[in-house]
Amino acid sequence: MNTLISSLTLAAGLAFTPGADAPEAGPPVLSVTLTPEWESGVVDRLDVRMVLPEPSVEANAALLRAPIMLVGVPTAAYEAGDITARDAVGPLALTAEDEDPTSSGQYRRFLTERATEGDVIVEYGTAPREITPRTANGPLFDMRRQQGGLMGAGVYFYAIPANDTVYTIDLDWDLSDMPVGARGIWSAGEGAQTMTGPASLLPFSYYAAGLVDSLPEDSAEEDFALYWFAEPPFDMEAVAGHTRELYGYMSEFFNDAGAPYRIFVRENLHPGSGGTGLAQSFMFSYDHSGDRDEHGVEQLLAHEMAHNWPRLNSDPHPLTAWYTEGTAEYYSLVLSARAGMMEFDTFLEAINDRARGYYANPHLTLSNAEAGEIFWQDSLAQRVPYGRGLMYLIQVDARMREASGGARGVDALVLEVLERQRAGETIDLDAWEAMIVRELGEPGREEFLAMTRGEVIIPPQNSFGPCIRPTPTRHPAFELGYDRLSLGEVKNLNPDSNAARAGLQNGDAIIESTPERTLREDPEALMRMVVERDGERFEVEYLPRGGTVEGWGFEAVDGVDPEACGL
Repeated sequence: MNTLISSLTLAAGLAFTPGADAPEAGPPVLSVTLTPEWESGVVDRLDVRMVLPEPSVEANAALLRAPIMLVGVPTAAYEAGDITARDAVGPLALTAEDEDPTSSGQYRRFLTERATEGDVIVEYGTAPREITPRTANGPLFDMRRQQGGLMGAGVYFYAIPANDTVYTIDLDWDLSDMPVGARGIWSAGEGAQTMTGPASLLPFSYYAAGLVDSLPEDSAEEDFALYWFAEPPFDMEAVAGHTRELYGYMSEFFNDAGAPYRIFVRENLHPGSGGTGLAQSFMFSYDHSGDRDEHGVEQLLAHEMAHNWPRLNSDPHPLTAWYTEGTAEYYSLVLSARAGMMEFDTFLEAINDRARGYYANPHLTLSNAEAGEIFWQDSLAQRVPYGRGLMYLIQVDARMREASGGARGVDALVLEVLERQRAGETIDLDAWEAMIVRELGEPGREEFLAMTRGEVIIPPQNSFGPCIRPTPTRHPAFELGYDRLSLGEVKNLNPDSNAARAGLQNGDAIIESTPERTLREDPEALMRMVVERDGERFEVEYLPRGGTVEGWGFEAVDGVDPEACGL
């Protein structure tokens, strides 16, 4: 299951800028040292040492800030006593103060009991998160053990300066306690790295420490690389080659050729796969009982890579998720087709799969705000922006092509957003609405507002050009029958579902299950599970579908060359 990308990462537009490009009298230097501790053949702890350059924090003001829960994923959740701090005068006593929770999570501030003098050195650390096969699924924000090493996001273990200062960030690894061959890797690169940006780059990045495998094998000087510990059940070399080629095509399309990108691959204990993108990187997770098809993995990675560019600023994530997820869906498919890396039949199948997911979603008609309120309690609500954003962008593209005689499509708007953001503008929902009105007038505004209200989108007849046409259809509603965020245990079982009729019960441990992607793409595919109850294992089989709903699909136009689509 894909998970929604971090709203904080997207809203901030975080990207790495090499520190060497900073002017001579550049930003203050934030020095960070990460030290993995090796014990009995595993990394059992990661320590952080951070030197804050003259933060000048007043008494009873916040020195540091860290999440204690983020989009349903727990973090190290440090207490004040877990962090030591000292400045030019001596030790600094800290107190903790929790901020009010939001729909995305909750943060904790660490306040100094006196004003700081000069630089401040802080030290803290944590063990990785302990997980079981019943650990709930969610964004890949925690830090987990992998083959004796560690892999995860910085949001799990960092407490960072509680300010918006732009720093020259010097990050290094102390691997003196690690076995020969151990590596320390950050989203910005391997080993010591210097980057310019806010301190929030640190938590919203990925990290790996230990005996890490990579492609290319020597990735220290490479701008594109994949990292993993356990050997995955799919062809990693094929995935790496395809993904690198597609990333090159995407980065050129978005006028960002040569931008660095790194992919972290992590094994799950529970059934299911997913991905979460952070600063110029993302993490993909898999399980050995699930998807072994590298083509499915490639589509997931294409979606996550597309997240690297399109975003809207300022507005709350639930209100802009249609854009971030919709553009990722749209361009992962369209650019794959343009690059010649996806056959026409595969493209058509993928578009119809997304259309089925959109029309069959029980939350289809929730507004963007209403869906956002339950993103982290209901996995089907998480899927709303994916289908809605994709169908809306298809609609906009068709309208613009028609209005301009084929001269302009949605590409023009998406690239304009990027160009204006790079020039320092904030492009929010109001700015998008103004651009739509400029292109399509009041009808364009009304279709935009209708999308935000959750009104059902009907694709225009000229969607995708002359070789594809929309057609009305009926979609069997996908219904797993239990909470999809809890992939290792049956929870919130729907008593009227096929899952319940097949004999599942709340509390059943899920040992094996058919990959969800397989079930969603094939309306006739059966869910085949091995579950454990009271110490006994048994098999369950059922069709994960409910009733049917009216919707739209896409079909090839007979006699028209697919090349005429102009995708």
